[in-house]
Amino acid sequence: MGIIRKTLSVATLGVVNFRSKSEKLNQAEIERDDAVTARSNADERSESLSRRARRAEKRAEKAELKELQATKKAKRERRRADHSAETPVKKAADEVVVTGRRARRKAKKAMRSAKAEVEQVVDEVADRVGLDSPAD
Repeated sequence: MGIIRKTLSVATLGVVNFRSKSEKLNQAEIERDDAVTARSNADERSESLSRRARRAEKRAEKAELKELQATKKAKRERRRADHSAETPVKKAADEVVVTGRRARRKAKKAMRSAKAEVEQVVDEVADRVGLDSPAD
């Protein structure tokens, strides 16, 4: 049947269609399937490229943060290097300041513990005498 149609089409110089409707339909379905496949491949490629772009952005951000940290660390080390060239007088003054801070902390701690002991003794005396404790 296909051969008869094609021969007739050639003999009539195209008055009869070369391809039948079913052949045209089959060809259109094949082309549509190819287009769908090409579209899905393009979508997958697009997703892959966008993932790669996101990863590249993250790597760039991490590199930028590392660079900022390195800069900050270098500044800190430079400051410390400047302070390491201190004179003995400056070192002694710093030790006095540090020692004073420690002494103040210890004094505060001792005052707190002394207040707690006084309150405990007052409570014990009040209990022995039979009075209500002053805290009540």
